[in-house]
Amino acid sequence: MTGLNDAMMRRLLPRGAAGLALTTLGFVALSAPASASTPSDMHYGWWTQAAAGGLGGAIAPDVPADGLLVQNSPSAPVAMAAISFSVPDGGTATIKLDTAGHPVMTQPPQACLLTSPFTPSEGGAWTDRPTYDCKAPLAGQASGTSITFAATSLARGGRVAVAILAVGAGDRIAFAKPVVDIQAPPPQQAVAPEPVPQPGGVVDTGATVPPIPAPAFVPGVINVGPPPAPTSAVAPPPVAAVPNTLPRVITRATPSSLRGKVGTYLGMALLLAAIVYWADGFGVIALRTGGRSSLKASPG
Repeated sequence: MTGLNDAMMRRLLPRGAAGLALTTLGFVALSAPASASTPSDMHYGWWTQAAAGGLGGAIAPDVPADGLLVQNSPSAPVAMAAISFSVPDGGTATIKLDTAGHPVMTQPPQACLLTSPFTPSEGGAWTDRPTYDCKAPLAGQASGTSITFAATSLARGGRVAVAILAVGAGDRIAFAKPVVDIQAPPPQQAVAPEPVPQPGGVVDTGATVPPIPAPAFVPGVINVGPPPAPTSAVAPPPVAAVPNTLPRVITRATPSSLRGKVGTYLGMALLLAAIVYWADGFGVIALRTGGRSSLKASPG
């Protein structure tokens, strides 16, 4: 039995290690910041008035292969460069130019928006140069022997296409192959919805609440459970009218009640006779001829 367990562990350990490695790699891939890259569709070139039929490289030996050249006369540019590449939506772009040879630079060069396409060339004819618009130029930032352009603001329709021009009168600057740094936007992360307040101050977080089990019955202990759910009021059914089928009760006089009535009547009669007798004796009512009233009327 022990040998079987050991064999199972030997089989499961490589799988567990592979799963842990994949999980770790997935976590690193999700949490890693956006990486920098060079666009594969980058095009660049330079043109000069001294060139005749694309022979600029022969008259500017200080410009490296795949390099650039910008130059100003006291009145106007006599050599210019251009760079074009795509930028992902939400990404950033930086152009870095490293100087070569013995540059003459009184001011950092500037970048201007191109207004026409171009064909890449090294020391191309001045008549083949692209056109540009310098109403809102972007000045380069000098750091040691490098010039940097934060070109994100010059992107139009997902693409950066700029002309590089010298600024100072008489400046002449040769550059090595341009370097473009593209920072892709960070991956979108799922955001949990905000809890919605419910009536009574209860906040609905969207989580499923497990049902509360009913308390077990314990003899001798008062079990207090959750309050019963409110029941809806139900109107009682109508009650049908019940016919009056009870027999009518006829009250009959009993002998005792008759005797009471007879006694009452006799008592009243005797009382009335006594009153009459008393009145006749004192002469108020003359009923007897030999009464007191007739005695008072005779002489002697």
